[in-house]
Amino acid sequence: MENLQQEHVGFDIALNDKAKFIEAIEMLVNLNQSEFDAMSKTCISYINHQLNIEKIKAQYLELF
Repeated sequence: MENLQQEHVGFDIALNDKAKFIEAIEMLVNLNQSEFDAMSKTCISYINHQLNIEKIKAQYLELF
């Protein structure tokens, strides 16, 4: 997945970029409760949209 930062649901960090990982962790540690709750809700919404459970269910039923 890409554009996680743009969607406010995570980070787009190269696996070998230690400094960016540290920066992301520090940013998350410094969130207050309301900021954390807002990011969590955004993540749940993003995941539900990306997964599209109803579409997956329909494809599964079509397969069988």
